[in-house]
Amino acid sequence: RGGVLGCGLNAEQLVTLAVTAGTIGAWSCWKPLGLDAVFGSMGVAGIVPVALFFSLGLLDSRDFNRAINWSVLILIGGGLALGHLMERSHLLDIISSAMRQALDGRGLWTVLAIVSSVMSVFSNFVSSVVAAVITLPVIAQVGKQVGFPGGLIIASTVVSTAAMALPVSSFPNANSFA
Repeated sequence: RGGVLGCGLNAEQLVTLAVTAGTIGAWSCWKPLGLDAVFGSMGVAGIVPVALFFSLGLLDSRDFNRAINWSVLILIGGGLALGHLMERSHLLDIISSAMRQALDGRGLWTVLAIVSSVMSVFSNFVSSVVAAVITLPVIAQVGKQVGFPGGLIIASTVVSTAAMALPVSSFPNANSFA
């Protein structure tokens, strides 16, 4: 069989597998184990493997400078910051109020068509994840108004996922254009 412990894997592969499994486990159990109180953000669980891999010599400066696509990470991070600022500055409340007023009294199919169109356009200019983070709370409130919150959220999510005209529209697009 060969490898360490007769399993066919060498030490580097076993360490990589263990760290990956530990990271996935931490992400999966973050809330139930109350790890927020200990470590803070779930992003800490994402930086631990990076630190381990570099400190153990599994990754080196060439990997850091060339193999890791920093422009994609910065693009996605910028979009998430935009979503957070939209919420913190109460712009979401203003947009939600304006949408509710504009759609007041309209039928379900009209609201669905308008919300889907807006989501499609918006999702092409920011990543689909950011579009969902920013707009789904607004869409949920509009959905409650027309009596169909779940349906509007599902339709908006599908439309957001399908929007891929620009490099920033989705992670695969960003990765292929970067």
